[in-house]
Amino acid sequence: MNWNSVEAIGTCVAAVGTVAAFAAQRHALNVERRTRQEEIARLDRESGAAERARAAAVSLHITHYDEDPRYEDDDELVVHVGNYGPYPITNVAGRLTFHPAVGEPMRIDDDYDARDNLPFVAPNTGAALVWSVPTEIARQLAGQASPSQTESFSVEITFSDVHGGRWKINDLDRGKVVRVVNPAPAPRPEPRRPGLRAVVRQLARGLAPVGR
Repeated sequence: MNWNSVEAIGTCVAAVGTVAAFAAQRHALNVERRTRQEEIARLDRESGAAERARAAAVSLHITHYDEDPRYEDDDELVVHVGNYGPYPITNVAGRLTFHPAVGEPMRIDDDYDARDNLPFVAPNTGAALVWSVPTEIARQLAGQASPSQTESFSVEITFSDVHGGRWKINDLDRGKVVRVVNPAPAPRPEPRRPGLRAVVRQLARGLAPVGR
């Protein structure tokens, strides 16, 4: 019997076994990685759905238009923000737009006496946003019945949920809630490297005799 041949065969069998073991281990690791990735994706989907469900519990609608026939600059539009979820919402900011019968829409912004921000709305409660209607718009809407004065406006709010996520609702979208993506921060500029002349000057200072 050629023992060298037997030893060679044994070495080959051991090598094949080692390769097979590595292949099996690699396959198991790949399966484990895919399983973990799928689990993370599922949790992300469930978490996103839960966040969206909580945000969808927030509603808004234009409740009434307060018209003062004596003073056109005292007209106000009131919008109700309802939080029907189990958690508070914060940093509620409103944006009101007037839609005239003729012409382009006009935003009623912070230049007017608007109470268009709410720092906090507790769960299962509501709060009001109030805008003072500019005189030129109040004159157009004076005594208007059809369409109603409230139908001449649209309102949009943004708010933060309990986890800091930012959301947006517009009454024209039938209460559809949209996640607001914050813009990425601008990259920081790299520190300026000293020029060769500055480096030589610094070295010269370090080598200068003491006391001079």
